Amino acid sequence: MQDSKHAEMSRGGSLFFDSELTLRPKQTKMSAGERTKRKIALAFKEVLETSSFERIAVTDITDKAQISRQTFYNHFLDKYDLVNWIYQQLLISTTRRIGIDLTWEQAVRAKLETMKRNREFYARILSVKDIEGLFNTEAKIVYDYYQSNLARLVGKNLNELESYSLMVYCHGATRMTAEWICSGATMSVDMVVVANKVALPPFAQKIFLA
Repeated sequence: MQDSKHAEMSRGGSLFFDSELTLRPKQTKMSAGERTKRKIALAFKEVLETSSFERIAVTDITDKAQISRQTFYNHFLDKYDLVNWIYQQLLISTTRRIGIDLTWEQAVRAKLETMKRNREFYARILSVKDIEGLFNTEAKIVYDYYQSNLARLVGKNLNELESYSLMVYCHGATRMTAEWICSGATMSVDMVVVANKVALPPFAQKIFLA
């Protein structure tokens, strides 16, 4: 069982968005830096299973990953930066692919399913209310990906009203997702997807759901 666990971790494990094989991006050979980042992220996940985020020190992560502190700081500023990177990897595998090889619904569903499958992990990091924590940075991260997608799909940048409307949506959607995860994710993924679809600004619905 232990060998199986380590084999799963070496492949990225469920932390790294393995909702369905058909929803994974095309695999490319990872660089040494990418492999090290994943190793650090998975070590952090293990440490977080037995310690609160607030009590985790960088040395706890590096000891688990069996790397030096300098190696950690070569890749991340601190544990907050690490958490944001982990979340960005989830978005890279899901929402950033909207209009490329995934529909909006496929991408959002894959993201939510991955978060639900790793509910304890995401509940722990979304419970951190520090200004640098994911609870407070998630909306801006999601907004940046959506803005980039929309600009790519329509061939121009969003106007002021569209940009503001999108930011309002991202704040609401991410806060409600955090509440969903932290309260046990009892509502079905299907219902959360529908709620997000309805809440999209009309201009975004026309582009994403066309």
